Amino acid sequence: MNKHKKINRLIRALGSEEYSVRSLVVEALGKIGKVAIPKLILLLKNRDVNLQFYAADALGKIGKSAIPKLMPLLEDKDDLVRSSAAYSLGSVGKSAKIAIPNLISLLADRDYSVRSSAALALGQIGEAAIPKLMALLEDTNAEVRCFAAYALGQIGESAKVAIPNLILLLKDRDEKVRSHTVSALGQMGEFAKIAIPNLMPLLADEDEKVRWKIVLVLRKMGESAKIAIPNLIPLLTDENFIVRSSTVDTLGKMGEPAKVAIPNLISLLTDEDEYLRSSTAQALDRLGYKP
Repeated sequence: MNKHKKINRLIRALGSEEYSVRSLVVEALGKIGKVAIPKLILLLKNRDVNLQFYAADALGKIGKSAIPKLMPLLEDKDDLVRSSAAYSLGSVGKSAKIAIPNLISLLADRDYSVRSSAALALGQIGEAAIPKLMALLEDTNAEVRCFAAYALGQIGESAKVAIPNLILLLKDRDEKVRSHTVSALGQMGEFAKIAIPNLMPLLADEDEKVRWKIVLVLRKMGESAKIAIPNLIPLLTDENFIVRSSTVDTLGKMGEPAKVAIPNLISLLTDEDEYLRSSTAQALDRLGYKP
């Protein structure tokens, strides 16, 4: 069987109801390589969202040779096509750095899924995107600032140079920007410890997602975040259940310095929620409390 016939058979198999079959087909198309690109590009314009996704996945696996065909699709009039093309380029990884300027422009796209796919792609491309993403942290468009922070978070510790800029963004007037900035700092590991004093005031942020994300970031830092314990304790009575339960778990993982919170935790042992009572008991046990 020649390659073109094999490609046609594989593409038909992408319509299978079995996920395992579709997954194997994507792998096979990726291995066939460059000769499969034209057919896969056509599938990116198919109205079947599932086929678009699997085509995008296969193009990403084909790699660098798919880039010239994917780049023009970043300007396609169809939102899903632009989003799928960005996803594919992100899957290619560092080799797709030529697409950085085009992906940067999509952070201001009218469609959320396109903005999200572009940010994810920039994060996957990695370090080469950092300078342009850092510049966008000061963009006048809140959505652009938001997704620039998100992309830097996806790059992770390699983007540690952006930490001072992200710290400034913690005071942004937009709650989504603050929320994504907190998440980005949380993905930068040990290097983000310098941000702890700046994160502490936001434990009283009006947005519950911001409060919750900071609690999670502080949990990752463990005892290093002990300075924040006095700010965490009030969240044990937060109006939001997820914030309360996350705070219980975080304090339980902060070791000896968190023992000061034991009296506050004990009061939650009689909470009406069974899950919260159970997680509180576990946190107290980790802190060495004996009834």
